[in-house]
Amino acid sequence: MKGFEILLIVFCVAVVVGVIAARIVRKKKGKPSCDCGCGCEGCAGCAACAACKNAKKETK
Repeated sequence: MKGFEILLIVFCVAVVVGVIAARIVRKKKGKPSCDCGCGCEGCAGCAACAACKNAKKETK
C-alpha cells in the first residue's frame, strides 16, 4: 500500500466513526434518528420524516 491509500482508508474510517458518534449524541439528547432537520414539512415523498413528525405531533 502506498501512502495515499493509507490516508484514504484513515479518512474513510474517520467519516464512519464521525457518523456513528453523531448518531449516539443525537440519541442521548433524545432526538429521533428519523429527524432530517431539513424543514421538509410539505415533502410527501419522505415517509420516514412524515412518520416521525406525526409521532412528534402526537406527543405534544
